[in-house]
Amino acid sequence: RRWGQLQREVDYAAVASQVFLALDAGRAMRDLGLTVPANPMRNETILGRSFDPAQPDAYLNSFAIKR
Repeated sequence: RRWGQLQREVDYAAVASQVFLALDAGRAMRDLGLTVPANPMRNETILGRSFDPAQPDAYLNSFAIKR
């Protein structure tokens, strides 16, 4: 979207839930006796900037380079 290649809005959370497979990973962790995180979509630091998966546009907009 940032580069003008997507013609419509994207539900990034829905896409992430389809490809991230956190539920499958959680089951495997439980099977191994490990503690499953309450929220698998945690904030990360990427390229020295904070990325909140609930607000992907804020991360993209934090860069000086635009479309």
